[in-house]
Amino acid sequence: MLLIITLLLGVPFHSLQAYSLLREAQRKVETDSFKEAALLISQAAEQLPWHPDLWEEAGNYALQGNDPHGAVFLFERGASLNCLSSAGRLALADAYEQTGNLPAAIRIWEDALQQDPLKPELFERLTHAYLRLEDYQAALAQLLALLNKQPTDAQLNYHLGLLIATQQPKQALHYLKKAAEYDPDLAAKVQVLVHNIQAALDVDDQAYLLLAAGRGLASLDEWELAAEAFRQATHHRPDYAEAWAFLGEALQHPGGRLSIWTKYPTVTDSSQITHEHDPIIAKTLFALEENGLPELQQAIKLDPHSIAANTFLALYWKRHDRDDLALDYLQTAIDLEPDNPALQVELGNTLAVLGNLADAVKAYQTALKLTNEDTFYLKLFTQFCIKYEYQIDEFALPLARQLSTTFQNDPESLDLMGQVLLLMGDLNSSEIYLKQALRIDPQYARAHLHLGFIYLRRGNTDEAIESFRLAYSLASDIDTKEQAERLIIIYSP
Repeated sequence: MLLIITLLLGVPFHSLQAYSLLREAQRKVETDSFKEAALLISQAAEQLPWHPDLWEEAGNYALQGNDPHGAVFLFERGASLNCLSSAGRLALADAYEQTGNLPAAIRIWEDALQQDPLKPELFERLTHAYLRLEDYQAALAQLLALLNKQPTDAQLNYHLGLLIATQQPKQALHYLKKAAEYDPDLAAKVQVLVHNIQAALDVDDQAYLLLAAGRGLASLDEWELAAEAFRQATHHRPDYAEAWAFLGEALQHPGGRLSIWTKYPTVTDSSQITHEHDPIIAKTLFALEENGLPELQQAIKLDPHSIAANTFLALYWKRHDRDDLALDYLQTAIDLEPDNPALQVELGNTLAVLGNLADAVKAYQTALKLTNEDTFYLKLFTQFCIKYEYQIDEFALPLARQLSTTFQNDPESLDLMGQVLLLMGDLNSSEIYLKQALRIDPQYARAHLHLGFIYLRRGNTDEAIESFRLAYSLASDIDTKEQAERLIIIYSP
C-alpha cells in the first residue's frame, strides 16, 4: 500500500525513509541523545542530496554529543558540498580544535577574521590556539589587536601583561598596572608579578629578569607561562643553572593556562590527540614523558651546588616515589642552606617514608628551632606525628595542647587537638574539641571527617556516613575529599 501511494504521489520511496529517520532523530534530540541523532540525520542526508544543509545539522549534534571526530567528518562532508554556513565553519573549527588539529582550526578562524575583524571571540580563540601551540609571538599579536579594540578591558590588560612577562618583563609592567587601575580586584595578583619584575630591574641581565618574572607567574599558578619565561631565560643564558632548574620544575605542572581562555573547547583525553596534527600538544599532555628531568639534569650539570637544582631534583624523585634518590639531593641542598626550615621539613617527610621516623623527628625539631617555634611549623610537626601515629604522648599531645590553648578560635588547632585525643582513645574529649572547631567554622571539612571517626568507634555508622558526606561536600583539598569518598564507599550499606 505504501509503495502504491509513493508511486502515485511521485515521491521516491527512499525519501520517505529519510523523513522517517529525521523524525526519529528529533525524538533522540528530545532525550539529549545527540550522538545518535547525528547518525540518523547523516543517514537521512545520504538519501536527500537536495538537503546538503543536513550535514551541518548532523555535525552540530555530534559536537553536542561529545563526538568531535564524528563532527569533523560530518562538517567536512557539508563543506565539500559548499553548503556550510559561517556558523557551521566556526563549528568545524571547534571540532578541529577538540581533536587536536589546531592548524586547521586556525585557518578557519583567520579566514573568519578577514570577513569580520570586529568579532572579539575570533581573536580570543586564535590566542588560545597559539598558546596551545606555544607560539607566544602569534598569541601576543592577537591579544594586542584585541586590546586596540577594547583598551580599557581590565582582564585583557592583565592577561596581556602575563603573556608579555614571558618575553619582555619590563614592558609587561604597563599592562599590569593598567589592569589594576581598571579593576582594583586584580591589584593583589598584579602586585605579586610587578614586585618580582621591579626587584630584578636593578640587575642588567635579561635572563635574571625573565627568571624573576617566571617565579612571579608560578606563584600565580600560571605554570605554562612560567615555563615559557624560564625557557626564554635559558635561551638568553644557556649556562644559567637556576633557569634550567626552574624550567624543569615548571614542566611538571601541566595546565595553568590563561584562565580567560579556558571557556573554549580543549582536548582533555590524550587518546583523542592526532599527533601528526599537533605534536606540541601531544608533548604537553603526555606530561610523564616530558616531565622536566632533562632540564633538571642540565641544571645540576651546570652547577652541582645550585640550591634550586638540588631541591627541585629532590622533589622530582619524591613525586616518582624514589625517596632514596631524593634524600641525596635534599641532603646536598641542606648542606648548602642549613638554615632553611622548609628543607628540614622535606627531609623529615622523606626520612619518614624511608622508615626512619627517629631521624625524621630530629629534622622537624631542627625546623622548629630555626623558626623559633613558628605556628606554621608547630602545626606541621603535630600533623606529622598524627599521620605516623608516632610519639603521640611525647610530642603530639604537648604541641596540640600548646596550639589549642594559644589559638582558641582557630579551628585547625582545635581539630589537631581533637585528632590527638582520638588517637589516644579519649573519644569524649576529642568530640568536644572537634565540635568546638565546627562552632567556630561550620564549614571546616576536616573536623567533620574526624568527627565521623568518633561515630564509627561508637558504632554509629549512619552518623559517621553523614559526617563523611559533609566533609566531602565541604572539602577544598584533594586529600580530605578523597579520604571522605573512600570512607563513604566502605561504610555505606
